[in-house]
Amino acid sequence: MNFEHVIRQLRDAEGIMAEIQQRQAALQKLQAEGIELHEKRMAHVDMRLASITYKLRLLRGYFKGPN
Repeated sequence: MNFEHVIRQLRDAEGIMAEIQQRQAALQKLQAEGIELHEKRMAHVDMRLASITYKLRLLRGYFKGPN
């Protein structure tokens, strides 16, 4: 058995694993940024829907008139 060859293979595998870990970390960062952006957009949508709901209720009260 050639130990130098085995050591070289292990080092190559270690380098590949390090590259995979770096790519996974970058992907996780992108996913976190995407989730953050999505949450901000959803908060904006919620705010707009609350505003629309409020206005619709006002209109409904206006057309319904006093009882």
